[in-house]
Amino acid sequence: MWFKLIAALGYGVILDVSRGITRLAATLTPISIESVLKLAHLPISLKKNAAHLKKYGLTRIAMFEYDFVRQRFHMFVMIREPSCVDRDEYRRLLSDLQLMPVSDDILNQCSCAHVVSFAFDWKSERVAHASFTSLHRNIRQAPAYFDPLLASAQQSQVFYPAGHQAIFNINIFEATVSYAMDSDFEGAMSSEILKATQAGV
Repeated sequence: MWFKLIAALGYGVILDVSRGITRLAATLTPISIESVLKLAHLPISLKKNAAHLKKYGLTRIAMFEYDFVRQRFHMFVMIREPSCVDRDEYRRLLSDLQLMPVSDDILNQCSCAHVVSFAFDWKSERVAHASFTSLHRNIRQAPAYFDPLLASAQQSQVFYPAGHQAIFNINIFEATVSYAMDSDFEGAMSSEILKATQAGV
């Protein structure tokens, strides 16, 4: 098993009362993608697309997750200095992975990401989607305008109280883009993510 080959800082398990274990995750001291590729039982889509991640320097893996329901394997890369990222590199990466081309505005937000993750499909040779996670000190400043419903909810004191920090996700698939925003009340999660980025690429 993989936990005998890789020393993890911690593990996460998601249980569904009707299905049992649906997800199994490991948080790591960042390791090379080569170490991950040595694991058994990886989806062919990861092996087929690993060279693209290497090409853009996304080679230090901070977390991975088995999603048994969607039959996907997720890998997470921490970005130490998002301000140093060239948005056009992400444009080329998305093209290499055969994911949906996106506007310059979306790419600008992707280049602010502190975490970039990939979902590798077990049922095909494709990458299911790439996700770009950015941190915002004021939830009112997160780019919720990409989604009208999210933009409306952003102004709600019930869903997103003013003064909270925010974690914003852009998820890019083959033919669509989705967005998600989480309120980080005292910034605890954002703080932990920022600490982890210090060992990132």
